[in-house]
Amino acid sequence: SSSRSAQAKSPHTPSATSQFSTSSTIAPADVQLLAESLYAMPTAPQLVLYVTGGGAQIAPWLLAVPGASKSVLELQVPYAQASLVQLLGAKPRKFCSAEVAKDLASSAYARARELSGEHKYCVGLGCTAALGSDRPRRGEHRCFIAVRTSGGVHSAELTLTKGRRNRWLEDAMVARAALYLLGHACESVPPHFADGREFWQLLPDRNPDRNCDPAVKNNDMMQEGWANEEILNLKFRASALIKNKKALLRNRLNAQLAKG
Repeated sequence: SSSRSAQAKSPHTPSATSQFSTSSTIAPADVQLLAESLYAMPTAPQLVLYVTGGGAQIAPWLLAVPGASKSVLELQVPYAQASLVQLLGAKPRKFCSAEVAKDLASSAYARARELSGEHKYCVGLGCTAALGSDRPRRGEHRCFIAVRTSGGVHSAELTLTKGRRNRWLEDAMVARAALYLLGHACESVPPHFADGREFWQLLPDRNPDRNCDPAVKNNDMMQEGWANEEILNLKFRASALIKNKKALLRNRLNAQLAKG
């Protein structure tokens, strides 16, 4: 498997003030761009998403964009632990972990194949998070996200700085990270911004909208990398089928080279 920090590049460069609309029920402008690009793909991905609570804003964002009906098959929020255990088929060792995110993604992928009649481009997303609550949390505020496709499993992990944001803003950040990974897995590159901010990061609080980030106070901090101690780490693990195909091609190439 390979890993790298997230960097988005795209011909789309929305202005900083266009990231969020004034209504929380409407998809942010850059979110809408990414969703539209997913739905406009020659073969629209057949999506099933399982989100355990944190990051659930991704659901109304995706559904608010025209074209969702030809791509989104199902969205579930197994919020209670009993609900998550029922969905997974067993109690996990830790409820917020990379393993649970991958298991959710695999279950979502299988469900997408079931609902779409084994459509050739099925995608399952799983997300589990431990975020701010009405009582202090002893552990870190973090999320694990996974996207399963026929090619393998894409995964991401993000640790948020405790006390920096309220629960709503943490949820928005996780939702954006999940959507970023979804676009990455589907090869639909999210918009990037001239000010250096990445798609999954929030706007500074000088913007009047509710989804602005109090962690980013001014242009100076923007130039320093948007609170760059928070990094979205991406990984990809190819499926056994893809690995076998690559090995077969490599063996054929080596055989041809040996003959030549």
